[in-house]
Amino acid sequence: MTTSVILYNTASEFLEDTESYLNANERESNIVLAYALKYRAAETNALQSSGAPSQRGPRCGSLELSGRMGYPDSDSSSTLRLQHKNIWLTSWSQRDASSPPTLDFALACLESYLGTLPIFLHSQHPMSSLDSTFISSHIRQLTNKLQSHVPTTRVFSVFGESNFFLPFALRLTERPI
Repeated sequence: MTTSVILYNTASEFLEDTESYLNANERESNIVLAYALKYRAAETNALQSSGAPSQRGPRCGSLELSGRMGYPDSDSSSTLRLQHKNIWLTSWSQRDASSPPTLDFALACLESYLGTLPIFLHSQHPMSSLDSTFISSHIRQLTNKLQSHVPTTRVFSVFGESNFFLPFALRLTERPI
């Protein structure tokens, strides 16, 4: 099984790859999805107001996951960054080259007019279907990617299922899981 974490600098890019997954589990993904939709609308309005063309990097959904692993960060100079303090992370797995990638986790690290928001962590899988090895592997990759883009002090609160956010918080604070 191949796993990969992908970083997005805009909600628009994030939703290109994840919207169908999140909509399929709208009730469970409500916080991540709601903020993504809100921020995409703001990005679209800002683009329309500025007259700038939309420029986006490659999409996970249109590429093999293993091909995407060589450039998982969507932070190239061609990407328009409207909300530079916001990042979105996804964790994907793929059983083999012939199977499609599966969205396993989505994470939102956001700022709003109210200030810094908690980290929102969501899994597409039912809690009962995940074992600790699967969770630990994805959480390790997510925290490594997050720490390479935001200071650990930025993470003051995590919102999500306890099976996910407890290992996430422990990993961020360098305590053994």
